[in-house]
Amino acid sequence: MVKKVTIQGLADRLGLSPATVSRALRDHPSINEGTRRSVHEAAAELGYTTHMTSRSLRETGTLLKRPIAWITPLVNFQFEDPIILETLGGIASRCAEIGRHFLHIPTDIGRELDTYRELIAEGVVEGFVVANRVTEGDRRVEYLLEQKMPFVAYYGATPLDGDYPSVDVAFAEAYALGTRYLLELGHRRIALLNSLPNFQASAERERGYRAALADSQVWTSANWVVGGPKTEEFGYHAMRQMLDSASAPTGVLCSSTMAAKGAISAINERGLKIGRDLSVVSFDDNVAGSFYSVPLTTLFSSSRTLGRKVVDFLDSTIAGEPPSELHYVSHPELIIRGSTGPAPAESAANTA
Repeated sequence: MVKKVTIQGLADRLGLSPATVSRALRDHPSINEGTRRSVHEAAAELGYTTHMTSRSLRETGTLLKRPIAWITPLVNFQFEDPIILETLGGIASRCAEIGRHFLHIPTDIGRELDTYRELIAEGVVEGFVVANRVTEGDRRVEYLLEQKMPFVAYYGATPLDGDYPSVDVAFAEAYALGTRYLLELGHRRIALLNSLPNFQASAERERGYRAALADSQVWTSANWVVGGPKTEEFGYHAMRQMLDSASAPTGVLCSSTMAAKGAISAINERGLKIGRDLSVVSFDDNVAGSFYSVPLTTLFSSSRTLGRKVVDFLDSTIAGEPPSELHYVSHPELIIRGSTGPAPAESAANTA
């Protein structure tokens, strides 16, 4: 049986990166003529072909745009997160409009980087969406930069270690806005139910929250800032613990509507009234939030719109546009609904 020739095999033979070989095969303008010629000659000699290329030429007579991919670790709560679902909807719809395929690829947590390597080596995709970057040493970003592989960082994505395209939300600004609003309502005991602590978005939320409190010379308690997955279960248990403390908060900001839903369950369980005894502010404005028994006050940023922006930036990156031109930050707005109100009397939030 003849062994299939891969992009990785061509790269090894020529002493080039897989990303460079992939671009050379597409005659990308960023690759010089000598390198393109060498890659094409080696590909012809070794009999390199791709299933996608041959199928596209056979069916349409032209080369279709190759897919972009979003690799997602298999963590159950991510697939329940309305923000991710809305983003996926935006990415998929925009890809359909511009004639590019989109692959959403779940993988085991321990194999995330290996999945990037395999897809690049096989020449399956043309670029990546890298979501939820971590605060320090994100190996996905480092690897893709090393490979010169097109990608766009999304969500907690402002570059920390180089210049690359990014689509982000001004989380510090948003959570400062939400905290100031609660302060204006008279709240002084304000909690933050954040997402997992090793992500840049989490750090930015907490930075904005603490800055707004400091500006008003209001200080938080150690047990009023808690990080965890964006799930109802986390929101419920974290809120219960806070309500059990000697000095319970009267206002809480949540990282997602899922965590907010859990927190509201814990608040209702105590017989407290949302918006009167305890105010809740959540992030993102999905439809479900406006139809809660008490509609949620939210920090709104359209995840679907951001998903479409990710595709446009990645398409531009693949075409060779410099990353300095491909940075976008969404500035959320505060949408006030019934889940927030004036601070209650001191003892109200401690009622059992």
